[in-house]
Amino acid sequence: MRKILYIQICLFMMIAGLSSCSDYLDKDPRTDTSIYYEDVFSDPKLARGFLNNIYNSLQEGFDPFGDGSMLDAATDDAVCSNANALVHLFNNGGISPSYNPDDVWEHYYTAIRKCNIFLKELDGIIAQTNSIPENERDVCRGEAIFLRAFFHFELLKRYQRIFWVDEVYDAFDTDEIFKTEQLDFHAVADRIAADCDAAYELLPKVKYSSDAALKGHPIASAPKALKSRVLLYAASPLNNPSGDLALWLKAEEAAKDFLDEFKKIHPKQSYVGYFSKIDDKEVIFATGPRSTNTFEKYNFPVSYGGQGMINPTQDLVDCYAMRGSTNLDELTGSPATTNTYNPDAPYAARRDLRFEAIVYDSMEYKVDNFVETFVGGKDGLGSSNNATKTGYYLQKYITRSLDLSKDQTQMHHWIFFRTSEIMLNYAEALCMRVGADASVVTAIKDFRSMAGLSTFRNVQDYTQEEMLEYIKKERRIELAFEGHRFWDLRRWKDAETVLNRPVHGMKITRTQVGADDNGTPLYKKNYEIIEVENRTFDPKMYWYPIPRKEILKYRNAGIELKQNPGY
Repeated sequence: MRKILYIQICLFMMIAGLSSCSDYLDKDPRTDTSIYYEDVFSDPKLARGFLNNIYNSLQEGFDPFGDGSMLDAATDDAVCSNANALVHLFNNGGISPSYNPDDVWEHYYTAIRKCNIFLKELDGIIAQTNSIPENERDVCRGEAIFLRAFFHFELLKRYQRIFWVDEVYDAFDTDEIFKTEQLDFHAVADRIAADCDAAYELLPKVKYSSDAALKGHPIASAPKALKSRVLLYAASPLNNPSGDLALWLKAEEAAKDFLDEFKKIHPKQSYVGYFSKIDDKEVIFATGPRSTNTFEKYNFPVSYGGQGMINPTQDLVDCYAMRGSTNLDELTGSPATTNTYNPDAPYAARRDLRFEAIVYDSMEYKVDNFVETFVGGKDGLGSSNNATKTGYYLQKYITRSLDLSKDQTQMHHWIFFRTSEIMLNYAEALCMRVGADASVVTAIKDFRSMAGLSTFRNVQDYTQEEMLEYIKKERRIELAFEGHRFWDLRRWKDAETVLNRPVHGMKITRTQVGADDNGTPLYKKNYEIIEVENRTFDPKMYWYPIPRKEILKYRNAGIELKQNPGY
């Protein structure tokens, strides 16, 4: 009786979207009593529940390590104020085959196995019992194929040489388990692209609008977006050291193919507010929305009840254009070179509308309540252990109106793909193929318009290298804190330059210079750019180490896995 009840509880939890009791479903039928396995795929609710459960394997970027940090704090865009955060291991070369806080090898291969089990039974028990009607199976198949491709890509971009798994292995057949060969980057990228093509043919072309249970499920645009991303990575210098233009052409064509069919953008009236919207037309694929305030608790400035974890750097702030700057000014990466920059009021003339992603000194955070990041201010350097280390806090994804003292919440979802990324993919691939050309300017003109910047002028004055640098900067700003720069710096092979130098912040001090007629003190602020953290990047860190336990497992079977260089 207990055994039956336990199974019933596990099945119920699986339907509810929990994964704690679903591990037995990761096994082949021969590893457990077959009736349990067969019951899952012959029951209409449980069969769909198994597919829905796979979505729990998608990992958000809001808090990947469970300590308030983001991967962006392992780039030149941010610092994490939590001294004990695991993300710091990436900044000091602290990861190894034995320990890596972002080791997802087992996690994603488990997810891939679930996809393959579902695909196997879609033509097996599900078809035999009609637990999912025949006219609905193609969409379910497309979802599982897309998720399998997505999980493989998450492994590929980290580990370089991985296994492509598209069948269910017998857990007791060691010959079968170890028969799969470790493939190089391009071999896996080609298989991911093929899975994307297959999923595209099976998935619907329009977003789900009425069924709340399908929110967060992909439509046909998602595999096209994934194909664009994987082919861009395949063409990039890390994976294309010879600069093969044929690879860049494939990346260009994949991005254009998406844009020709699915490009839907509109001016962002509020760049930050856009990321709090659910079901925006530009969002291609995201997690299902959930009501939470965890990100606000981690990232509100300290005087507003938050922990101020993610602190944008001065290096990122300097990328946002100033009013009156020219394209050539912006290429330098420092608005201080323009004649509109006022060192006594460095935030007064910011024109790029996307700068609202940053919380800065004297910004009105609540009604008639202003942030104070100056030394001695309520949110300033040294005001608490978690106070900003750079003079800035993060605004992107944040709903400032929440009252954390009342535990108010807001809907959040993590966006994996949106149209702006594919537009930038296209511009980069096109630039790499044709150089500084008017067609490249056309490809990025929408970003300048949405950001409130002037049109791009005098394209003939740019070299290919300068145009590429501009696109990289545009990508950095547009996709800031969306989990891209960590991987972009690697695929460009820029990390050993960019991440081997300090990151900076703004130290603001104030001095009383008098008082007004009512005796209220008057202050003058002084702004000083300071070094905040030194960073170290060893070239071996372009790839993660394959986990030591995997190396040993295969070695014990007489197979030597290829470990990534330097580990």
